[in-house]
Amino acid sequence: MPMLSIAILAYLQYGIDHFKLMNGVVDLIIGLLIFIIEFIGIGIIYKDYKKNS
Repeated sequence: MPMLSIAILAYLQYGIDHFKLMNGVVDLIIGLLIFIIEFIGIGIIYKDYKKNS
């Protein structure tokens, strides 16, 4: 599920250009959301790794 949300957010970041005036701000916010989702996913993987080790 996180991969799907990252793919959708990446499409929104680079594929849609509706916000002409605030394009930089929207790109920054979407990029931060992508980073947060990736960071949480890496944390979940690390927690499972530490639990199983």
